[in-house]
Amino acid sequence: MPAGGGVGDPTIRLAAGKKLTVPIDVARDGMYVVTIRYDNHVHQLNTGITNAVKRVTVSRDNAKDPASVSVVQMPHIRPDGDRHPLRLSTPVYVRMRAGRNVLELSDFLNMSSLASNTTYSGPGGAKETNEARISAILVDQVD
Repeated sequence: MPAGGGVGDPTIRLAAGKKLTVPIDVARDGMYVVTIRYDNHVHQLNTGITNAVKRVTVSRDNAKDPASVSVVQMPHIRPDGDRHPLRLSTPVYVRMRAGRNVLELSDFLNMSSLASNTTYSGPGGAKETNEARISAILVDQVD
């Protein structure tokens, strides 16, 4: 995915229950850091209930077993007036082999998954909410 801008309209809405699969081609074997440029303004900044938490699975193209499974967080972002700045997720470090790799983002547990929050009346209470708007997936070699 392209790097995208600092403030804008992210192109992919990754709602709860949805998956995003992206091919990643790397030139060399090595350790890579994956970050996601995103927006998450689902609800109030101070609750944390709708902090987006996603599983990151990376595997070789057509491989049955994943090479790496990690978790990434995309916390709430405070709006800047009527604009919604984009931020980077927590980083994920993945060893990849040269050639085609496949990255999949899928749901992981967040606070809205907990039974103790079902009585909360805001987003993430009665209905599970684990959503972020994805602008870019950034992959950089670190070794």
